[in-house]
Amino acid sequence: MGIIRILDELVANKIAAGEVVERPAAVVKELVENSLDAGAETIEVRVHKGGKAFIQVVDDGCGMSREDAELSLERHATSKIATAEDIHAITTLGFRGEALPSIAAVSQFTLITREPTKSEGVKITMEGGKNRSVGVGAAPPGTTVVVKNLFFNSPARRKFQHADTTEFGHIHSSLVATALAHPRIQFRLLHNDHVVFDLLPAASTVERIAALYPKEFCQGLVAVEHTSPHLTTTGYVGAPTLAKANRSGQLFFVNSRPIKNPSLSLGLRQAYQGLLPQGRFPVAVLFLQVPPRELDVNVHPTKREVRFRKERVLLGHLSDIVSQSLRKADIFKELALSTTRTFPLEAPHHAGGPLLRETRQKYTISSVAPSRVSDSTRWPSDGRDESSPRGTPTFVPAAPFRLLGQFRGTYLIVEVEGGLWVIDQHAAHERVMFEKVLGSFRAGSPEVQLFLTPPILELLPHEVPILEEYCEALEAIGFSLAPFGGNSYQIRSMPAYFHSGEVIPLLREFLDRKQDNDLGSLVENRQAEIAARVACKMKSIKAGETITPEEMEALVRSLLACSSPFTCPHGRPTMIRLTAHELDRQFDRR
Repeated sequence: MGIIRILDELVANKIAAGEVVERPAAVVKELVENSLDAGAETIEVRVHKGGKAFIQVVDDGCGMSREDAELSLERHATSKIATAEDIHAITTLGFRGEALPSIAAVSQFTLITREPTKSEGVKITMEGGKNRSVGVGAAPPGTTVVVKNLFFNSPARRKFQHADTTEFGHIHSSLVATALAHPRIQFRLLHNDHVVFDLLPAASTVERIAALYPKEFCQGLVAVEHTSPHLTTTGYVGAPTLAKANRSGQLFFVNSRPIKNPSLSLGLRQAYQGLLPQGRFPVAVLFLQVPPRELDVNVHPTKREVRFRKERVLLGHLSDIVSQSLRKADIFKELALSTTRTFPLEAPHHAGGPLLRETRQKYTISSVAPSRVSDSTRWPSDGRDESSPRGTPTFVPAAPFRLLGQFRGTYLIVEVEGGLWVIDQHAAHERVMFEKVLGSFRAGSPEVQLFLTPPILELLPHEVPILEEYCEALEAIGFSLAPFGGNSYQIRSMPAYFHSGEVIPLLREFLDRKQDNDLGSLVENRQAEIAARVACKMKSIKAGETITPEEMEALVRSLLACSSPFTCPHGRPTMIRLTAHELDRQFDRR
């Protein structure tokens, strides 16, 4: 008997579902696209537990007859194309004929639909792609699809679903993108029976953007509009001041389809050449209208990727179009003017600075004479090779150390028995503050500063579920936030380590970093990462900053007291060692 066999239909359907239905957001996306293709003017999405327990999509579109409703649950059944040639001229959002049967194969599925001209509708129920039941009865015009217990019959796939807030975040982002592409459609989203947004029909894209995004964001947008025979580009890009630490603020639509394409991101970034520093990315909501035959939308089961026939040409066009729009908006002029402005210099960290004052309170120094470290103080080994020029001692020497001074306002030169240490004062202070902050987090006693007039944090739509998931971790370090209507949050307290003007930029950076790093669900797993960000943002001693001998010695003592003094929180070395033997060898005293 041969080893090749035809797969069972149920197994084949589950495999197809694995390609199309990656997570609850994929279900919502496919069902909403069907609603749009059906001509719906109002679409309501209800989900529970991030869509893992319950998804319902209701529309007022054209509905289906009983015959079409039953056929829609067969694989490769679609009303969008008829011949192979049609694939090259697709203008609808859905066309593969896999969504409904794939969703039904991994859920408890109900379809209720009625054509507006008919007096009654049809109801079809299935469980795991089997036990189909068809009935006829009263139903509103349009289509309602209910998906319960997604992946109930695929435990392995269910196990890989993320926390409810994470899954809902993907649903939220997907629906926001769709709402931007179709401003004249009313969209309503509810999570656990809470109304997240209810977007009334808008007259234009900018009106829809204004309904979703903060006022400050909208004020920083630059209109983009260009028409040519083979490409129409409209939408908005952000002024450089709106740039983010990742690409989450970039939304691209091709023929009203939200897509991801690295070339579009690259073209956009090229338009900002010289306007943004490394690691900052422009924001954009851009709509490209391309002749269907100039792109392939059939390269991914979920249709989230497309391939352009002349991708390099498109990249250049997009870069030129955005660059011209920025010039027309006088962005370059504003930037040129800003470089000539005189800003007050930040106050130096002199002897009265709050952090160093605190350090001196902890380590009272009567003179700059050689000091001793307790014999019982040990340094943990950092695993560095002792034969390396940058080798570090395994233990804190019990012999005296003597501070020799500061070099270039950046390095502290310290004499120890057997050699010299060269300490990077900025990296050392970051390590000291990192361990201080992390210790306060783990002790559950962060130092908190209350606001008399709480500032308001305005979030982008996709940032709301991220903040909700991150809230527990933020509270553990001293932030207290409360909903303030819409996408706004009131900041009632912040860690005492910062100036009040830093709180909103810091929270925004945390949100950006959270999108780049899917950290664990436990608060403890986040504390080190947050403490590192906090230590980096605190008013630490900088390179090139002159400090007093007392402050130098206090810093060395603080560093020696750290559990891991060899690197800063980001992994850069805090010190190097030059042994007496190495110095003798350099001076040919061997």
